[in-house]
Amino acid sequence: MNERAEERVHLFGGSEVLVGIICECADIHCQERILIAKSAYESARAEPTHFIVKPGHIVAEVEGTVARGDGFEIIRKRGLAADVVRYLSALPTPDPATD
Repeated sequence: MNERAEERVHLFGGSEVLVGIICECADIHCQERILIAKSAYESARAEPTHFIVKPGHIVAEVEGTVARGDGFEIIRKRGLAADVVRYLSALPTPDPATD
């Protein structure tokens, strides 16, 4: 979801492009917003097990903090949770033009 949203929301903070995303925590009802440098977002999401969440939104049993930023944490899924996101990230992305 955030990959599409970030295409529409660009803010300029000096020379860095900032994007507004929705927290990627495990709570499906969470709608908290995060402002993050586009380069940091792309770098974190290049690894399928990494997600950007609001501070305190980590599930310690299956996630660990990789890095902290201003108003967000980059977390890594572990164990079965990591296996699931790796599997899901390998699936083909549906083409909205054919739906």
